[in-house]
Amino acid sequence: MALIKKNTLLLLGFVATLWFLYVVAFSKTLALNEKAASLQKQQELRKKNLLALERLMLEDAQTDRLLVDSPISDETFLQNNLLEIVNDFAQKEPLSIVSFHEPHAFKEDNTVFKTYSFCVIGPYASLLKLIHALEQKHAFGNVQTAVFEKKKNPRNGQVSLECMLSIQRIGQ
Repeated sequence: MALIKKNTLLLLGFVATLWFLYVVAFSKTLALNEKAASLQKQQELRKKNLLALERLMLEDAQTDRLLVDSPISDETFLQNNLLEIVNDFAQKEPLSIVSFHEPHAFKEDNTVFKTYSFCVIGPYASLLKLIHALEQKHAFGNVQTAVFEKKKNPRNGQVSLECMLSIQRIGQ
């Protein structure tokens, strides 16, 4: 046989052997290696998620302890809601909150009534919209009094309309 034929057969045999080894051994090893790498990534992700879950559970427990120990009552919650509603409305309309007084509570026939009083300055139409929103839309309580007073600022001579609102709510 000629030398070129021998070299060609040798080269073809070597390539066939490499292909056979790849099919039999290397492809399966590479597939298992990729699967092991993906499983390792999943395991690390689960560990991170478990640590995050433990941290969140600790924060939740701490928050629960703070809520139990804190003096925040339903009264404070209601005041904050009312103040938030009035602030949101004041951002939409040309109103400004002048004062927000402590609630007044009184008992009549085993029923506790709480009255929230605050003072707002703005145009008459905006004040009426606020009163309507508090009484109808948000159903916070009944508007007991709405005292409108025209005030003049002595420094700059501007005239403004001030409204003292008293909202009554039936408590526990």
